Amino acid sequence: MPSTATQVIERLNRQWENETSNLVASHENFGDVARHVEEEASDSGSPILAEYIALGGDDTLKDMINFSAPELDALWALVEPAVTITWTQGRGRKPSVSGKDVIFITLTVLKHYDTWQKHAIDFNIGMSMLEKMVHRDIQTVEPVLYAQLVKRVKMSEQMEAGNTFTNYPHALYATDIKFKPAYRRSGSFTEQKVYFSAKHKLYGFKIK
Repeated sequence: MPSTATQVIERLNRQWENETSNLVASHENFGDVARHVEEEASDSGSPILAEYIALGGDDTLKDMINFSAPELDALWALVEPAVTITWTQGRGRKPSVSGKDVIFITLTVLKHYDTWQKHAIDFNIGMSMLEKMVHRDIQTVEPVLYAQLVKRVKMSEQMEAGNTFTNYPHALYATDIKFKPAYRRSGSFTEQKVYFSAKHKLYGFKIK
C-alpha cells in the first residue's frame, strides 16, 4: 500500500529524532576520547613545532622566530598550498618533516646566527638535509609572500605622505642587514653571484 505524504513526513521525523538522540548519546559517551584523538592528530601533523609550543607556548615561539602561535598560523595559511604541493609532489619517499615544521625551522634559521651544524643538532636533522630543506622552502614561499606582503614604496609617495626626513630624505630606505654564510649554490655563474658578498668574500644570504 503506498504511503501518504503525512506518513512519509512522520517516518522521516522519527528517523531524524533517533539519529539526533544517537549523536547526543555518542557525544556523552565518547566525546572525551574523540577530542583526545583530534588533539593527538593535530599535534602529530607538526611534531617539531608542537614540542616547542609544549615547552613554553607563545613565549618560546617568540624567542625562536619572533612570531606568536596565531601569527605563525596566519603565515602558514598564506603559504600552505604552495608548500603542500612542493612537499608532496614527485615520486619516492615522502619528506619526514611536515610543511609547517619546515616553515618553523626556516624562520628559526633565518633569525639565529648559528652554523648549519648547530641547527642540525638542535632539530635532530642531518646537516645536508637541513640546508637543502631550508633552501627549498625559501624558494617555495618567497614568491608567495613577496606578492602578498611586500609593497614597493616610491619616494614621491613618501614625500606626499610627509614621511621623509628634512636633511636626508632617503634615510627611510635604510635597512639593517645580517649576513648568513652558506655553501656556493649550484647553477650558472650568473645565478651564483647573486649570493656572493664582496664585503665578506663569502657566499650566503643577506637577511634584511
